[in-house]
Amino acid sequence: MFNKKFGRLIPFIIIVIIYAGFGVWVYSNYTASRVSSEAGAILLKWGSRGSTVREVQTRLKNWGFYKGNVDGIYGWRTANAVKAFQRKHGLKVDGIVGNTTARYLGIRTGTASAGGGTSRSNEVYTLAQCVHGEARGEPYIGQVAVAAVILNRVDDPRFPKTIAGVIY
Repeated sequence: MFNKKFGRLIPFIIIVIIYAGFGVWVYSNYTASRVSSEAGAILLKWGSRGSTVREVQTRLKNWGFYKGNVDGIYGWRTANAVKAFQRKHGLKVDGIVGNTTARYLGIRTGTASAGGGTSRSNEVYTLAQCVHGEARGEPYIGQVAVAAVILNRVDDPRFPKTIAGVIY
């Protein structure tokens, strides 16, 4: 009885292992290209801090989208205000201030100013935190599978283009 059930699981286990290895390969290629392609882009998202976040909050508050304190910390209130702004202006609603949203807000888009935003180490840390939260009790292969799903969604046009966007 046990051998019969285990025998049916072997192909599934092999597929998961291959899929996980592919996910690691995709992620290594993804981060290498992402770091070079976003060198001059604005990207503000959940967890970003600094004067550019403060500027976004001020503009959104002046236009009635943001109700919180202008503190320079990109939290849930800022994300919700950005989503409302994006919805009203026909932009992709993801709660992330990329170049297009920044242009609509009237913010210069020539420099990377996401304090805590786009660096590779922050993206990896966010991914690691999610894997820990979702699959800490699972074997290694299960943890790799969770990471692979997130990275595949980043590449899918139906989801946000950042790891944090997919997670949050």
